Amino acid sequence: MSVRIDADLLIPGRGEPLRSGSVVMDGARISYVGPTATAPPADVRHTGPVVMPGMWDCHAHFAGLDTPNLDALHGLDPRLAVLRAAQDVETALISGFTSIREVGGHGVWLARAISEGRLAGPTIYGAGAVLSQTAGHADMHSLPLEVVASLAARHLGIVCDGPDDCRKAVRQDEGLPAPHSGQTAARPAPLMKAPRPDARPGAQCRPRLARAFGPRMSGTARPRRPGLTSRLTEDEWRAPNGPE
Repeated sequence: MSVRIDADLLIPGRGEPLRSGSVVMDGARISYVGPTATAPPADVRHTGPVVMPGMWDCHAHFAGLDTPNLDALHGLDPRLAVLRAAQDVETALISGFTSIREVGGHGVWLARAISEGRLAGPTIYGAGAVLSQTAGHADMHSLPLEVVASLAARHLGIVCDGPDDCRKAVRQDEGLPAPHSGQTAARPAPLMKAPRPDARPGAQCRPRLARAFGPRMSGTARPRRPGLTSRLTEDEWRAPNGPE
């Protein structure tokens, strides 16, 4: 089925905005972007003030928090967190975000529900857990160690020191579900947060893990070809395997 969207203003993402522009989609493929006057007919037609490419959020956490304070994770029931996060992904979609790089949280599960059609939301590239050394990014210093360890079950952070601990954490996190076949890419490896390689010996686990397992370490998506007519390939959002 073809769908046509006519807008007062078309922002193509590459090139100048166009007054009275249209986008035509044949199934999942964009077949036309240009002036409304020359747009081909379609089975369904919509109108609106503005049409533009869907936006990317390159760093998000679907943790179910209602405050920007990670200490609130302590005592937050995971079931309530998932319900809140389900509303958050729908809010993200209607706000114009069609792709989200989720770097720690419930994203891998939310992506499955979205692909099954049970939840409205964007395409989520979920990394699973955040891995870091003791006193690193995943070690919440204001909480007791046993509380920090319990957060691993919520896919928010795993504290691991040295290459052996990192390998074990990756293997544990790889047990999480991969995206449904309707997703556009395989689930990336867990996000590794570590200081510079020369900061301390334990930080060397990141490049070693990359060489041993070949994971796509999480990073910021920087597409080289913006615009409605461009397709973001896996190579364009893959972060380099190695130290920062």
